[in-house]
Amino acid sequence: MASSNMVKEFSPRGGGGGFRGGGGFRGGDQKGGSFRGRGGGDRSGFRGGRGGFGGDRGFRGGRGGFGGDRGRGSPRGGRGSPRGRGPRGGRGGGLRGGKTVVIEPHRYEGVFIVKGKEDALATKNMVIGESVYGEKRVSVDDGSGNSIEYRVWNPFRSKLAASMMAGLENVHVKPGTKLLYLGAASGTTVSHCSDIVGPDGIVYAVEFSHRSGRDLLNVAKKRPNIVPIVEDARHPHKYRMLIGMVDTIFSDVAQPDQARIVALNAHNFLKNGGHAVISIKANCIDSTAEPEAVFAGEVNKLKEEKFKPREQVNMRQEPIQAVQTFGRKKTATAIAHCKKGRGLIKVNGRPLEHIEPQILRIKLQEPLLVVGKERFQDVDIRIRVSGGGHVAQIYAVRQALAKALVAYYHKYVDEQSKKELKDQFFAYDKSLLVADPRRTEAKKFGGPGARARYQKSYR
Repeated sequence: MASSNMVKEFSPRGGGGGFRGGGGFRGGDQKGGSFRGRGGGDRSGFRGGRGGFGGDRGFRGGRGGFGGDRGRGSPRGGRGSPRGRGPRGGRGGGLRGGKTVVIEPHRYEGVFIVKGKEDALATKNMVIGESVYGEKRVSVDDGSGNSIEYRVWNPFRSKLAASMMAGLENVHVKPGTKLLYLGAASGTTVSHCSDIVGPDGIVYAVEFSHRSGRDLLNVAKKRPNIVPIVEDARHPHKYRMLIGMVDTIFSDVAQPDQARIVALNAHNFLKNGGHAVISIKANCIDSTAEPEAVFAGEVNKLKEEKFKPREQVNMRQEPIQAVQTFGRKKTATAIAHCKKGRGLIKVNGRPLEHIEPQILRIKLQEPLLVVGKERFQDVDIRIRVSGGGHVAQIYAVRQALAKALVAYYHKYVDEQSKKELKDQFFAYDKSLLVADPRRTEAKKFGGPGARARYQKSYR
């Protein structure tokens, strides 16, 4: 019971050039001659003019000619449309990572792990090229020239995926399963269940809301193994003619009488030896009671209906202890994210030991040397810095590093430790905690810079 391999980026950005063509076939010498016009001649040699068939930047297309995106020749999409200024086409839903992404099977049959810069759950897409809710997709070459597409499964938008991440031993959804899904909503999780059960399985999706039911119907139109049912799950007799006996019931209805709803549907459709997986949201059942008491009460109700509880996982997230600070020097800005950890410090994804040159690395490590490395042993700090030069960036990073440690101790440790850190930093160098007061003066209208003078020209 649940509660509370090489990869390419998918979807090119599309688009191509239009048919406007600028000067057409007029060609000839721009300065004189019989075939005068903007299309060719000595303005660009044999390459065409501003809008001929060749374009004015090589053979790769003009400002709207047959070539595409203003001579850049890439598949990014030109300025489009028959007049050369249409939309460029959207970016696809592919997952970044290229050759560094690997697909591995999960311990749950039909579920996969996308391993790359960020690991994620995924299911094999039944409808190639289609996404349901804007999720990322990964296209994989299976080695025989065929392409397999996977859809990334977000556990923050699916209770079933969240239960897998929480360590539920068996979700009882696998290829060939006949699944009754109560509370299907707009079909987000149902679409992944459709991928898992495959063409040999079937998903009966019950949803009460007509608004969500319209979205569910649109999903089911492209997936033949989904049977959408827009009806109240409290009255299973109203859709008994549509559903056969099922292997598993998954419930996500978030109603006070959820246990009763599951029992009614189980008595009608669940075969002997079948399983029910229930997602219980404590606040929807009793917002005044403790969650543990609510869960125990629901388990007792299911026992009365002849269910035997197998396992239970808690999907409640513990709050993350984290702070965010910034450091600034001239035009360089560093943003530090500090959270509970094991002493890992990175700047733009690189450990401090790999920062070059060495003299700047020593300057960057001053906060650690001043208060001692042991103060950083229980935190992880990741810093992103941009703008300015190398020296300005180093000063901005060291300031963000010191401020992050002080802020973390102030919020999660104790006030006395925070004061000791602050005094140590101030005694060594006040700029470790105080932002650079210098700002860039605003540019005046008509001039090249804030203080730049006009240069007289005699030409």
